[in-house]
Parts: sequence; structure tokens; C-alpha cells
Amino acid sequence: MIDIVLALHNGEDFISHQIGSILDQSWQEWRVMVSDDGSSDSSLKIVRDFECEFNGKLDLFINRSSLHGAKNNFAYLLSLTNAPYIMFCDQDDVWLKYKIEVTLRKMQELEALHPDKPVLVHSDLEVVDESLNPIASSMFDYQRLPRHTVELRELMVQNNITGCTVMINRRALEVSLPIPAEAIMHDWWVGCKVLQSGGVIGLVPEALVKYRQHENNSVGSKRIGFKYYFSKLIGTRGYIHSFWAIYRQAKALDPSVSATALVFCKIRLTLNRLLGKQDGLAETR
Repeated sequence: MIDIVLALHNGEDFISHQIGSILDQSWQEWRVMVSDDGSSDSSLKIVRDFECEFNGKLDLFINRSSLHGAKNNFAYLLSLTNAPYIMFCDQDDVWLKYKIEVTLRKMQELEALHPDKPVLVHSDLEVVDESLNPIASSMFDYQRLPRHTVELRELMVQNNITGCTVMINRRALEVSLPIPAEAIMHDWWVGCKVLQSGGVIGLVPEALVKYRQHENNSVGSKRIGFKYYFSKLIGTRGYIHSFWAIYRQAKALDPSVSATALVFCKIRLTLNRLLGKQDGLAETR
């Protein structure tokens, strides 16, 4: 059984498309766990309207804690699941029909090779606009991100794991909880904890999600190039704030890590992205 954890907040515009794509999956042994984080629109009503179609495979929770936002809402759901496999789900994307089946197959292949290890599987995404019109066939190429990261320090400063593509096994969940306040996002933290614990990160190279871009994205996808980094440098305060968040998360992972080491690693990876040298590493094994 797979638990699909879906963090909901004011998602009325797109949640029906996401739910429809889950219901249409080729693999049907799953449960959807939805946590609403104080929605003021019709999101909850839309989800409840689908309840009959789920045939008992939908659990709806209300996040009544004092911790809000996407990261904390996902952390709340992760604390509730008891499934052997967990998938992260955003409220505004569309899953391709074979997403669960293909991701689970990759997960089981890696578990067979690495028994008792924490395992995380993620995939590429197709970047689309609000109306699902294609922007880029590969988010890795669009953002000039490496497809594989084998060193923890690299993942500390540059996240190449997009949460809505992720499946983790139970061992990966156990090493990742609790998710602390210093974590930037749940997916980034979980990926780092898997590597830190000697686990395995595997990639499905094809896009399995239509990654919708709109004005209310929590994170989103931006085309990366000289213009992007120049604008970041002009807004120096924002760049410093971004690095400070990376540093705080890294220190929560490894108190011995130095700011200098992180800075040099970040510079190297940024230059690789600008020069198109972001790939070529072997998959984590």
C-alpha cells in the first residue's frame, strides 16, 4: 500500500485536476491523505465531492496546529502515515497515468539491491503553464539542474529533488522525522537525510508530472541562466537571505559544516549550471 500525502491550501483552481489524475492511475493500491491548512476557498468542498469516487481510499485531516505552510503541512501528514511507501503530492499539478507504477517499480528495484536502506525515488517533470500548455519538456534541462547528486554537501546547497515527484520507503521516513524548523522544504530535508543515513536516491529519467506554473506556486520553476543570477546578485539582500536559510538547514543536518565550505560548494555548482556542466555524475548506489 502507498500513502499519497497531499498538502492543501486554497487550491480550488486546480485541485480537481490533481485528484482526477490520481484516480486515473494505472496502479490503484494507494490511499490519499489530505491535510487542509486553513483554506478559505472551496478546496475542502471540492475534495469532499470526490469522496465517493475514492471508495474509502481518502482520509481528510484538518491542520489545527500552530505550524502552517507547505513544509509544516507535509510534516504533519508524514507523522500520520503508517504505509511502507509514501508519495508527496502538490495540489496544482497533474500526474501522468503511469507515475505511481513506474516510480514503485524503480523503488522496488533499488530496495532489492540495497535491502534495509532508506530509499528515495524521484523523476523529471514537464513544466507547463496555468492551462497545461508546455513550457519545457524537462525541468532538469530548464533549470540546468544535475540529474544525480551523490554528495551530501552538494545537496545541502542545491536541491535537485522536486517533492511532487517523490516516493520514499518507510526507512527513509524514519530517518527524516521530525522535520525541524530549520528545514527549508520537506523534500529537500528528506533527500539530505537519506544521503546522510547512507541511503539511496534513484531517478526515473522521464517526466511523470505536469508541473504547473502559476502566480501562487509555493516554489515553482524558473529558467536558469546569466540573467537569473544577475538579478539575484542585484538583489543582494535576498541572495544573502537565501544562503542564510541554506546554512541554517545545513547546520541542523551537520553541526560541524562550515559556512566557507558551503559557499565554495555553492559557487562551484552555480558555475556548473551557468556553463552547462551540471550532469554526468553516476546515479547514487
